[in-house]
Amino acid sequence: MLKVTSICTVQEFRAIAKVQHVPGSITEGAAMATLADGSVTLWTLRGQRFAVLEEPNGGSITCFNLSPEDGGWLSAGGNTEVSIWPMRNGRVLQGDSWEPSDMFKPPPVVQYKVTDGVRDVAMDPRGNKFIIVSRMDNVSVMINVLPDSGAHAVEEEGPGRKLLVRGKEQVVVSMKHWGVVNAIAVNMDEYVDEPRLLTALEDGNLTCWDLEGNDIGQRVAELRSLTAWELFVPMAVVVTTFFQVTVFAFGPSTSWEEEIERPATKVYKIVLLDFDLALGLSPTEFFFSTSVSVIVQMVLFVFCSMFGLPQWIAQRKYKVRSQPSFLKEVDSKKFGAAHACHKFLSVMETVIQSLMALCATFLPVLTFRTCANFYDCIERPEGFVVTAAPEVRCLEGVHLALVIVVLPIGLLYSVLLIPHAVVQGDTNFVVYTELFKPRVWQESAERYSTLIFQGLVHPYKQHAFWHPLADLCVKISIPCISILTNQMPITQMIILSAIVGAHFVMSVIWLQFIDRSISALVQGIRLLTLCAMIGALLTVASDDKSKATSFLVMSSCLVSVGTTARIVRIKYCELNDDGPMLRGTSTAKEARINCRHKSLGNIVHSSASALSGFVRGNSPRSNQTSRGGVSSAASVTSKGSSVEVISNCTKDEMPSRHSSLSGVFWSPPAAVHDVPPPSGDQHILFAATHPDVPESLA
Repeated sequence: MLKVTSICTVQEFRAIAKVQHVPGSITEGAAMATLADGSVTLWTLRGQRFAVLEEPNGGSITCFNLSPEDGGWLSAGGNTEVSIWPMRNGRVLQGDSWEPSDMFKPPPVVQYKVTDGVRDVAMDPRGNKFIIVSRMDNVSVMINVLPDSGAHAVEEEGPGRKLLVRGKEQVVVSMKHWGVVNAIAVNMDEYVDEPRLLTALEDGNLTCWDLEGNDIGQRVAELRSLTAWELFVPMAVVVTTFFQVTVFAFGPSTSWEEEIERPATKVYKIVLLDFDLALGLSPTEFFFSTSVSVIVQMVLFVFCSMFGLPQWIAQRKYKVRSQPSFLKEVDSKKFGAAHACHKFLSVMETVIQSLMALCATFLPVLTFRTCANFYDCIERPEGFVVTAAPEVRCLEGVHLALVIVVLPIGLLYSVLLIPHAVVQGDTNFVVYTELFKPRVWQESAERYSTLIFQGLVHPYKQHAFWHPLADLCVKISIPCISILTNQMPITQMIILSAIVGAHFVMSVIWLQFIDRSISALVQGIRLLTLCAMIGALLTVASDDKSKATSFLVMSSCLVSVGTTARIVRIKYCELNDDGPMLRGTSTAKEARINCRHKSLGNIVHSSASALSGFVRGNSPRSNQTSRGGVSSAASVTSKGSSVEVISNCTKDEMPSRHSSLSGVFWSPPAAVHDVPPPSGDQHILFAATHPDVPESLA
């Protein structure tokens, strides 16, 4: 059992909601801060009250956070206000000078209005460039509070010169949470020297967000359980791609036996939405209606991508929420013009995001098949006509205009599809300011694919970009080649078989998913497509249709049985370097940890690298919690009204948390050098406990 030394115990009149170490020398000013009874109290290491921070308007403070570096800031939130105090070495500074304040209850330098209420607040760990406010509507916003060259500063000198006056602050980015936020923390990722936001949700989810660069506001990593939708989408894309590609083995150029051709033709029309006769339209009417719809779709997609419309709408929403008219409607509890404008923007945002996701995942085959029809002409006695609409003459009138317009739009549309397709159409991971940089495409794809452990459908990070790119190329090339080579069936099927064969070989050489059974399933699906293409080649290369039918039936049976056998073998007996090993005892299963926490209620800055360690999964084992292994998070289990301060213990030998702890916080090693007796890498542990808990926490 670890021997610890109790330094002091401080007692509040009400339950302590939070305890945090005050950066700087803990012997000169305050050593810790507690939140209780609607105010923040700063305490010395002797257990004496050093200062009390309250809202000037008499409201209650419900949350607070200190910058992790000495000379930082204390930000506190309550109701609809965020208050900021400058601090150095545990002392609150005056707003117009760098001298410590001699007031026991010093006022904040500035307060900022937050319309939707404050749930938690944090500041830039490097200074005061921004604050992060977690609102009551489950949205965290990054607000710029640093004046530009002193313009609109609170004061002309002192800490106030580094803060914008009330009303001049600007929302930089917002982050939507799918749950109630319990706590937030901002720290530096030492690997890339960028700030990161860590949010702990009431349902046990932990999310890390990027706060700098072109990918600002993007999720970096998540620790939570998967939703049914997240499990469904990857396999839905694989299955949909299988049907959309395989049906071209049964197209008009092939010649199967009747028992295969009849049902295959129906499936062909259903998958490719070829319903001209069912809708009662003539070929010409169907051709022009689909042509117009596809052109409108491509133009909208190109416009939204080139102008970054998803991001622009999000920014407009934030501006509308900060308008005085919106604030007045909130105070009067009325749904007026400002709320109507915000609602309209929200609906438009959802519609545009859904459209762009469909364009990047399920619609490429249909889109490019229609585009290929524009250039597919056939010679008739009266001249060249469009194959899909025999009444339309090629390169004349409207058709000539379509051909001229579609070519540049289609090429640009194809390129813009890539950054969307590699992230499955999620516009939150598309960097619209760098749309034509392949390096950024790959980084976004890798970030999106490794955001959260996806279980059976978790992809390889190294292949996360190339597989979606290959899928997109197949979806574009297959329909175009199929339409444009209708008059050359043998050439068509040779090219299609080569493309599908390369797609299959890629899935064998570079596995798409970490789970080998799912990769085997994908390989089996692509091999079935290849067999169908080879069978189609036999139908156009040989007069004996029965050979193609026999080949298709036999190969399909062999592939299905072989794939099933592989999956069963992988599922229950996995091979590794040491030979056969049951999956139940393999290291692969040990890696599949249960990522769902019961509740995450407090996030602490144990060190500057704590957040980096979480992002990359290399947190020291000694710092891992018992439910999830995140070194920078602690679980709130009960309320407390006292704080126990413990010294003479190393961080690598952290004492076990008592069941009644309401929060723990390690001080950095630099702050412990004044506390006797020093011995190596010492830390002080501030623990908020229940009054009835014994003094010893070990």
